[in-house]
Amino acid sequence: MNKIKLATIASVMMCATTVTANNYDYATVTSVKANYSNYTTRTPYQDCYTKQVRQNIQGDGSITNELIGGLLGGAIGNQFGKGDGRDAMTGVGAILGASIAHDGENQGYRTVNQDVCETRYRNVSESQLDDYLVGFDYEGRSYSARTKRGGIREGDSIKVRINIAPIF
Repeated sequence: MNKIKLATIASVMMCATTVTANNYDYATVTSVKANYSNYTTRTPYQDCYTKQVRQNIQGDGSITNELIGGLLGGAIGNQFGKGDGRDAMTGVGAILGASIAHDGENQGYRTVNQDVCETRYRNVSESQLDDYLVGFDYEGRSYSARTKRGGIREGDSIKVRINIAPIF
C-alpha cells in the first residue's frame, strides 16, 4: 500500500508543477515599417521695428499762456459795457482769453517715430523615429513585433523564442 500512496503523491506533484521550456529558432522577416511621431516646437522671438505714430501736442505745463490770455481778454472785455456791465464784461473777457490760450496750446498733432517690440512665435515641425514594426513568418503563421533596433530588412532571418508550456 505504501507504494501506491507514493505513486499517487508523485503524480499529483508532477501535475501541480508547471514546467516551462524556452527554445530558439529562426523566422523570416516579411516586412519592416518605420513608425514616426510628429512634434511641433513653438519658440518665442522678439520682432522689433520702428513705426510712425501721431501724438497730441501738449502744452509746456506752465500757466503763462493762460495768464496772458486772461489779461488780454479782460482788457478787451473792459472796453465794452458801462458800470456793473463793464465789470461783468471784463470777467467774461478774462475767462474767454484764458480758455482760448489753453485750447491753442493743446491743439494739433505731430508724427514721431516709436520703437516697438512684439513677441512672436516660430513653429518648427519635425518627425522623430519611434520604433519599427517587423512582420515575420514562422512555420506558416504570420506574426509581428515592435523593436527599437534598426538594420532589419525583408528576407532577413531573425531569432525567435519558442515558449512551450503545458496547459492543464
